[in-house]
Amino acid sequence: MRNTLHRTLWGYLLLLLGSCISACTSHDQREALEGLWSIDSFRVGKQDVTDCLWTSLIHLKSNAGCTFPKDPNGGPCAGLSSAGSGGWTVDEETKKLTIHAKQSPLFAGEYDVTFIDDTLKRMLLVRLTSQNRVITCRKGLFDYEQNRRLMQRIVKPRDIAPVKRPGFLQWDK
Repeated sequence: MRNTLHRTLWGYLLLLLGSCISACTSHDQREALEGLWSIDSFRVGKQDVTDCLWTSLIHLKSNAGCTFPKDPNGGPCAGLSSAGSGGWTVDEETKKLTIHAKQSPLFAGEYDVTFIDDTLKRMLLVRLTSQNRVITCRKGLFDYEQNRRLMQRIVKPRDIAPVKRPGFLQWDK
């Protein structure tokens, strides 16, 4: 009887702990995503569209709004469309980032999020991957030392690397 009670209590404790860790992880991910991001590379399919944008900043605001670069009319990216604003959410279960922007199919969609700790330049990077897009960005106005604990919670050990060359961030699917 006593043994069964101990197992039951341990089961509840592990369930509670697992729920807390899951909730903290999605909160940490949302906290890390909020702010200014500078686009290092942006691919749609096999096409690099990084140079098609007027600016290279994405701003994910704390109120769930977001702004992102507009594309110029004409040039090599004439078929792309970006209106410049929308909303964003992080799914609590899948941890996927969704950008809501009806007027901007270039950025709108659901993304897998991978955080990268660039130990050489002491920066937080993110890779956003969707079905046909890969966007890599670096976090702006980010105090690397003050946010070490946050980074330990969101960056997987395999994603800690000194980024020595620009091409490193341009992963192939």
